[in-house]
Amino acid sequence: MEYGLYVITDEKLSHGLTHAQIARQAIAGGADVVQLRDKTCDCGYLRRCAEEIRDITRGSGVPFIVNDRLDIALQSGADGVHLGQEDTPLKFA
Repeated sequence: MEYGLYVITDEKLSHGLTHAQIARQAIAGGADVVQLRDKTCDCGYLRRCAEEIRDITRGSGVPFIVNDRLDIALQSGADGVHLGQEDTPLKFA
């Protein structure tokens, strides 16, 4: 698949917006995919953010990807997970 606008959420760069607010604005602006990325927050917060974004993206038909965290992707019902070289090995995912 080819995507024109692939948005990655990052609260540290968002000038005070939450992951969910970024996702809503991205979709309103024409995003084709939304990826949740947060390498510093605790697991509970990340799961809640993922569930909220999943609800937002499900209603719009935009695919939702979770960065690094297969467990959070599975728990939230995400459409996929982005795994880097230091994340869960692909054969286990």
